[in-house]
Amino acid sequence: QYHQSTEGQQLDITGAPPGTYYLVSTSNPDGTFLEADYSNNTAWVSFKLSRDSKGNPKIKITGHSDCASPGLCGEGAPNP
Repeated sequence: QYHQSTEGQQLDITGAPPGTYYLVSTSNPDGTFLEADYSNNTAWVSFKLSRDSKGNPKIKITGHSDCASPGLCGEGAPNP
């Protein structure tokens, strides 16, 4: 687990129009690393993007894939 401000964790939404988006992430997509279970390597989150009167983005999480360890999935984690 690491903080969301870790380099490489940002998503550039510059110019993205308001709407609903799905962000999908897959770890070890080529099977380079040996694992006991490859079926749990993909996760997704859906979010609604809107913009205020100044054009600043506002994001509301609307759904996500199942998570066996909610604490490791960011649920209930502080968001400074």
